[in-house]
Amino acid sequence: MRTVRTAALAGLLLATGMSVAWAAEGDVDYRKATMNAIGGHLRAAATIIQGKVPYKDDLGFHAAALRDLARSTEHTFDKSSAGGDTKAKKEIWDKPAEFESVRMTFVTAAENFAAAAAGQDEGATRQAFAKVAETCRSCHSTYRSQ
Repeated sequence: MRTVRTAALAGLLLATGMSVAWAAEGDVDYRKATMNAIGGHLRAAATIIQGKVPYKDDLGFHAAALRDLARSTEHTFDKSSAGGDTKAKKEIWDKPAEFESVRMTFVTAAENFAAAAAGQDEGATRQAFAKVAETCRSCHSTYRSQ
């Protein structure tokens, strides 16, 4: 009976450890997917703003998606996703207050871009887009290994 209990306990501990590993891997995969989606909408918006495609009516959709994705980054860099197969630098988790400030700058820029894209002022939309792109470059230069 003791062997059965020991085996059951060992199995439980192993399963718990594996679920934590899977959760962390899932968090990293989720973050990567979110960042890829942000990049995709940013590139699509850029091609519209640069006049490379005639899909001006789609700009609001891409801007709103960027806004929503930016807001979702609140939990995209959870501590459980530190490490692993990622380009995220450890400074994200070593200096959480600094990273949060940068993240919120991105959120605000994305919200402003979505609001500008919903309006009719092309100049304001271009400026707001440039700010979003700059926040991405700034964050990547500090918190992402190339």
